[in-house]
Amino acid sequence: MRIKTYFASSVEAAISLASRELGGEALLLSARSAGIASQHLGEYEVVFGMAEAGVEAAPASRSLESFLQGQDFHPSLVEDTLRILSGRESTDAEVAAAIIERIRLKTEDAFGEPGSRVFVGPTGSGKTTSLMKVALQAPPELPVTIIDTDIRKIGSGLGRAAALAGIGYVFAQGPEGVARIAGSLPGHLLLIDTPGFTPSDGEWIARWKNALGGLGATLVLSATARTADLMLTLERYRMFTPQDLIFTRLDEAACAGGFLSAASISGLPLAGFGMGPRAVDPLEAPGKGRIVEVLYGPGKPMASAAGGTR
Repeated sequence: MRIKTYFASSVEAAISLASRELGGEALLLSARSAGIASQHLGEYEVVFGMAEAGVEAAPASRSLESFLQGQDFHPSLVEDTLRILSGRESTDAEVAAAIIERIRLKTEDAFGEPGSRVFVGPTGSGKTTSLMKVALQAPPELPVTIIDTDIRKIGSGLGRAAALAGIGYVFAQGPEGVARIAGSLPGHLLLIDTPGFTPSDGEWIARWKNALGGLGATLVLSATARTADLMLTLERYRMFTPQDLIFTRLDEAACAGGFLSAASISGLPLAGFGMGPRAVDPLEAPGKGRIVEVLYGPGKPMASAAGGTR
């Protein structure tokens, strides 16, 4: 299938452009507000697909492929899912099972034992909120200490929230300070909040890796991010050797393909899902039911609605 993306002031304007360029056979795969980096191109990002000339897919395979592409799945997962289902008509449950079987779900409590856990991820991904959710969910007999490292947030809500909840809080100046504090608190669950890194922070990231490389890392990502952006982020944070993933803003995700692709391709187990911005709302266990709900939630096309499944 030939895929083409249009940026326009409205979905209708994009459809008009696609009709003129691709003809009446163009299939609307997805439509969403353009990301910040693309808004100068148009307010909406609209993706169309069109069968390649001379290539005729089986009806079930073609329609399922359109559904998966519309959900923003990585091309390799689209190919794998089509191969697993062999182009036959399948139920929505069978489609979901074919996707979920490639994803590792943490069934044990990822944060219920003493040790150190470094929360890493892009700025705005929800690291601080996720860390606070974990701190509030910790077993009452387990001493918890939050180590804050983000100099841009000195005096911010993390320290105040920790004080209100009766949770230990320490500010560490730089990654070397974290390593010193971590060694002085045996038996604690140490939750370490880090700044968000950008691609230009190479030297700074290397310093963090050298100081904290021996501590466990949890990579926090937004479920609303596009698949392509998540793939780049996974590569950027690979040097921290993350042990698991937390996806935030799952209740805001328009498509399931991004976070499911990231989880599948990275091979990292899902440790939890974040819903909403409030720290008092707990992390949800990464159950299969929630994944199916995001995949086939209200207002989203079912795989069966694509015509190739039942």
